Amino acid sequence: MASETREDLLERLRDLQERLDEAEETLRALSSGEVDAVVVSAPGGERVYTLKGADEAYRIMVESMAEGALTLALDGVILFSNEQFASMVSLPLERVIGSCIHDLIVAQDAAILSALLTVQGAKAELRLRAGISVQVSANTLLLDGVDCVCFIVTDLTDQKRNQEMVATQRLALAEANRNRTRLEAFVECAPVGVAMFDRKLRYLQMSRKWLEIFGIAGKDVRGTRNDEVFPHRSELREGAQRRGLAGESVTGEEDAIFPDGRSRSLHWEIQPWGDSGEDTGGIIIFVEDITERRKAEDALRDSETLLLETEETAKVGGSKLDLGTNKLTWSRELRRIHEVDDEFEPTLKAAIGSYAPESRPVIQQAVARTIENDEPFDLELELVVAAQGLGRLLQTEQLLGPDVLLVVGERHGELPTMDRERAPEVVAGGNRRSLELFD
Repeated sequence: MASETREDLLERLRDLQERLDEAEETLRALSSGEVDAVVVSAPGGERVYTLKGADEAYRIMVESMAEGALTLALDGVILFSNEQFASMVSLPLERVIGSCIHDLIVAQDAAILSALLTVQGAKAELRLRAGISVQVSANTLLLDGVDCVCFIVTDLTDQKRNQEMVATQRLALAEANRNRTRLEAFVECAPVGVAMFDRKLRYLQMSRKWLEIFGIAGKDVRGTRNDEVFPHRSELREGAQRRGLAGESVTGEEDAIFPDGRSRSLHWEIQPWGDSGEDTGGIIIFVEDITERRKAEDALRDSETLLLETEETAKVGGSKLDLGTNKLTWSRELRRIHEVDDEFEPTLKAAIGSYAPESRPVIQQAVARTIENDEPFDLELELVVAAQGLGRLLQTEQLLGPDVLLVVGERHGELPTMDRERAPEVVAGGNRRSLELFD
């Protein structure tokens, strides 16, 4: 190797010094964070090695977070975006970076967007052109000496849906509460005895009439079991309650003993409420005190029995002509007098036709005067019995109006004085309704 001259050595020294300076500058840039990657020549070509720093964990977090993350210039140009925001606007990430945020927001929200780009710590709701609403939190930052804005973007789709669901549920709950209030007011003020029970037969609500019927007016028995309020057990009622809890509608009547010792006759109806079967919420019981009605029915039956017995004894029958329907009704004794069976349906024409020919105009005129002028009459007419064609003399009297009510008795010589006097008493004793309920 030929000896190097002084000039050659100086040239090599300068080259080595340049290479050293370059290496030192690279090391300084790497140590100061000014370099993100290094390009290295390799046999297979140049390779790029990315440098990892302390902010690597933050970069990964931003890339994988559920919210959208943006870095924007003050004019709205997107300098950085993560995949989540690109998904929100339905664009590839490479088309999002470098685009303008104004092009991704609906025009009506432009003023709100401008405020977010200029106000530190601003927060507002925006609508993306992709059709979703987002909430944006904005903060300004200095990046490489340049003022920028950082956006954190939250998709409000699920939140909006949840808010709508909550609002719907609140409306439904409010309506249910209003309905319950109305139902409670209706039940409390109902003119009949009504009480609402849960599946354990505890009182939920009851009407004032219920408390009055059962002699516990003024007491609040809500939450109390029914058998604690009424210790006297009834197999009929308990069986009906079980059927009601199973989803059936049940009605019945019984004589019950109340807490104050009274015995009353009750008509009750049990209805399930809520879903059917095992999901029934409970039962509603409607109760009517029919004690007085039963007494009246018993008295009416006794009166009718007395009337029938009196008719048979006095041989006095009765008939009623309903002027509204022209329906003619005969009592049992009058049917006997006319010698017809219980299946016979009398008509006014047939009834008048049963009198002797000379008597028919007389009874027709008398009935007409009664209809027109409410004029009573007292006649002796001859009846022709249909079965045998025999004549029979009758005493016929119109006693009451406005319906044509007749008391007809057989006359054998003279109608007995006792019977003549008894006939009005029979009519009055039946309270007029008795003549309308012939057997």
